[in-house]
Amino acid sequence: MALVAAKLSKVMVLDNKTYHTIFIEEAGGAKRHFPIEIGLFEAVALIRKLDGEDTLRPMTHDLMQNVVSALGGSIKEVHITELKNATFFAEVVIETEDGEVTVDARPSDALVLAASAKVDLFVDDSVFQASMTV
Repeated sequence: MALVAAKLSKVMVLDNKTYHTIFIEEAGGAKRHFPIEIGLFEAVALIRKLDGEDTLRPMTHDLMQNVVSALGGSIKEVHITELKNATFFAEVVIETEDGEVTVDARPSDALVLAASAKVDLFVDDSVFQASMTV
């Protein structure tokens, strides 16, 4: 797997739509980018995290980060690893006392966790290549 540094460049929430769009672009001035469709709840959670908005009670993504922390781990980074049959795959890398643990995730959930934990995003180069043909 050849990971490339990337960043979330835009979140688009459109009225009366089932799916909303986020845009991922290669970091460092490169021009490669691709869209991913996500659900409304994930889009709103992502916007809240990016805006630094707090909620009165922990949301689902807050709960996940709190569980990781309570178990002695920390979110290290997030990877978008694959594009298969028009579906993107991701993973969350968690640092523990015993080493790294990788957990399968939807990109939308992984990106909310990355925004919350303020960690880096990496995309497998094959995803950039494949997304240019979708």
